[in-house]
Amino acid sequence: VGQLETATGTICSGTLVADDVVLTAGHCFIDEKGRFDPATLFTVGLWGKQHRSQSKVTQVQVDRTFLKGLKHVNGSIIIPPRIAGRDVAFVRLSKPLGKQEGVVEVFAGNHPQLQQLMRSNQWKVTQGGYPIDDQTHLLVHSRCDATGFLPDGRLTHHCDTLAGDSGSPIFAQRDG
Repeated sequence: VGQLETATGTICSGTLVADDVVLTAGHCFIDEKGRFDPATLFTVGLWGKQHRSQSKVTQVQVDRTFLKGLKHVNGSIIIPPRIAGRDVAFVRLSKPLGKQEGVVEVFAGNHPQLQQLMRSNQWKVTQGGYPIDDQTHLLVHSRCDATGFLPDGRLTHHCDTLAGDSGSPIFAQRDG
């Protein structure tokens, strides 16, 4: 889990899903005027002024349907429900960061297996990110309540999240 910074200084969380690819939220790259705000830096293991590793960003890929479907209302950007499932982005790093200590595997099961995992955990998950109230430390909300799945497969939850947590992962414990 790391922190993404955009050209205008916006902060979002992201998850390294390959040596040089970060998965995050697509809305992280839209400024308040609806313009594209590209990522510039990804930092892993940020804790205060120290970090484990970082890389500049070479490319950001956001779903075009998502970008075209955003609504501009009174100076704010609104994500209509019909495009919310497309609120993802992939960020290519300029250098591979390699395997990081504490790597957690992405769930590779199908939907019924994920439902079973959620039941076995009493629908408790952990969310971790870099929220706006403390942008220099990875903070987690342990054992928050997952509430179900939307028709498109997205997990709903009652984790404490703030601006900056966008793009942060949700963790579910498996086999201890």
